[in-house]
Amino acid sequence: MFGATVTHRVPVICDAGSMTHADRWTAFDVDDATIAVSPADPVALIRRSGHDDIVVGWPDLDLGHRSAEQMVIGGFDGVWVSYLPDESQDPDYPQGRPAAVHIRVDGSLTTFTHLRIENDNTPLHMCGTTRHGLWLICAGMPDVDAPDAWKREQPALVLHPDGQQSIVRAGRQICFARDGLDGPALIVYAGAPLARSEGYATSYEYHYLSIPLPEVLPTETLAPASTDYDWDDESVRELMGTFEGTRVDPPLGLPGIGWTLVDLPPQAQQAAVDAVLREFSNLEDYWHGGKGGPAPLADGMSEGRVDVVGEWPHTHVDVSFTHPFFAGGRMRRRVPVFDGAGRCIPPLYNSIHLMEDLDTRDLPDPSTARDGILDI
Repeated sequence: MFGATVTHRVPVICDAGSMTHADRWTAFDVDDATIAVSPADPVALIRRSGHDDIVVGWPDLDLGHRSAEQMVIGGFDGVWVSYLPDESQDPDYPQGRPAAVHIRVDGSLTTFTHLRIENDNTPLHMCGTTRHGLWLICAGMPDVDAPDAWKREQPALVLHPDGQQSIVRAGRQICFARDGLDGPALIVYAGAPLARSEGYATSYEYHYLSIPLPEVLPTETLAPASTDYDWDDESVRELMGTFEGTRVDPPLGLPGIGWTLVDLPPQAQQAAVDAVLREFSNLEDYWHGGKGGPAPLADGMSEGRVDVVGEWPHTHVDVSFTHPFFAGGRMRRRVPVFDGAGRCIPPLYNSIHLMEDLDTRDLPDPSTARDGILDI
């Protein structure tokens, strides 16, 4: 599917002092252009010397009814943006759909939706790009104590910039795909990791093999030409760091391109609210099994209260309580239930994140409290 583009000249200026790391766009240099992608909105800016800026958007991209993690990665002839549904351990939680966008320097878009590998509905994992396209595999790793599983055939889904898709099979567990001066290659695990005991702890050392890729991807299973290790953990970490783009301040003056509001059924809206309420239920007797009986989510927490505020798509849940850190009033965490498109945001581990913030005192200064409420 190909998307439309809008040409618009904009000044790329911003008060950098007002920006946080999460606000900044991700940019990659492609040929003589720079392509920068928003972290929240479905929009990108393409800037080339001597040309008008090009603004492109994909507001109607179908991600289903669940929020998604966005990842931006540079490609051989453009930039890829992947959207993979946020994790939920509730099988009845509203479902999301993996999707991706390819952006060329001329502003043309190719979009991909309803992605899956063959008939497998396992969540997907983005594992890199080559000149062939964006590579995706099923998420998850074999058991470290199951050496044969690391050498089983694994399929990968390759999305091509022209809109085509293909399946490529590797004879080992896939780590990532890369393209470099020595050509494209698939990096696979040599086998199960080597366990090393260090006192009471066990660490694992991984080794990798490289499979060179031809210009035309084969239909037969790819296998490494040698079993000699040619990558180790340090070299893999170093290379994967090169996949990250440059963080740049967002441009001002862009035409507004936001997500189109999804048509979320009432039962899905209620399921999302109920999931957040369950996540923060029993704040004062959260932990069980201790010698002193039930304990609160965090030491010192008391008088917990959970309130649903607002209607879809602006619903949020206020989790408030008293705590010794702010003796003069109540502390409050505001949890959004839906994202900017009205999709459901899974609250997985939100309560644990709140506990960690309280235990580590990663909290705002009490002087920022308003009307007896310290928002955290």
